[in-house]
Amino acid sequence: MKMYWLNLLAVVILATITLTRPALAAKPSADVVASKAYTGATAHDPHFDEASLWPADVRKSEYFKQEWPKARVLVWANPGQGAKDGWEARYWLEDGKPAEKPVDENTDLVFPDFIGKQYTVSITHGRKYQPSAQRHLTVGRGVLIVGHFSAGGNVWIKAGGWVMFMDSMVGNKNTFVRNDNGDLRLVD
Repeated sequence: MKMYWLNLLAVVILATITLTRPALAAKPSADVVASKAYTGATAHDPHFDEASLWPADVRKSEYFKQEWPKARVLVWANPGQGAKDGWEARYWLEDGKPAEKPVDENTDLVFPDFIGKQYTVSITHGRKYQPSAQRHLTVGRGVLIVGHFSAGGNVWIKAGGWVMFMDSMVGNKNTFVRNDNGDLRLVD
């Protein structure tokens, strides 16, 4: 009898969370994925005002209202080229120039779309199972991110991008995790 009440409570809590969140949008269409708005949007610059990318009630969400201080934005310098030590500065561009400092917890990472054979980047820092951390993470089409790592901000896995072994979301801010490879796109 006790288990019945626990199960009922879990259903009520889940229903309450589901009903109080902004509406979830369906998997983006091929036209949306091919649009400049979609390819230009990232976890650190999500283009919330772009109606084709977000539900109409996105402005009600806590992650929409969240303010983020300016941070370093690193873009993967060679889309299509994988790496086992992807946290190192030599793989990244910062403001269009080679990065001088490696990835840290106050860095936003962008892996741009790549059309061609999927490539793999490990962003586990150093020794096996020593996790790395970054703030926002955008994973574009054609890249597989592996390794034990944490994100302290938004995570956007674009259609055709993949992430394996993300350990945790850390921090005290309102964030979104969006995976455009299935029907569930937003989790807040």
